[in-house]
Amino acid sequence: MRILHTSISHSMTIENDLSWIILNWRLQVFHRPIRESKVTIKTWISFYNHIYTLREYEMYDENNNLCAIAESKFCLFDLTRGRISKLPEKHWNNVWNN
Repeated sequence: MRILHTSISHSMTIENDLSWIILNWRLQVFHRPIRESKVTIKTWISFYNHIYTLREYEMYDENNNLCAIAESKFCLFDLTRGRISKLPEKHWNNVWNN
C-alpha cells in the first residue's frame, strides 16, 4: 500500500491565504454501529497530483467489523486570487508501507 503524507498544515494554509475545499465525495455504508459505541476511523491520502488529492476512509465498529468506506477529493483554493491553487510538490513525500 502506498501512503502519502503531506506537511501542508493548517497554519501554512492560513499564512498563505489558502483553504482546503472538497470537490466531491462518496460514501458506502455496510452497517451502522450501535449508537454511542466506540468506532475506529482510518484515513490516508491515496493519490495526489498538482491540482487535487484523494483521501480514503474506513470506519470499524468496536468488534473491528468494517462499517463504511468513503473517499473525498480535495484541492487548495487561493482565497486572494479566487481560484484553485497548485499543490506545492515540496510539501509531499512518499512513504511505502507494507
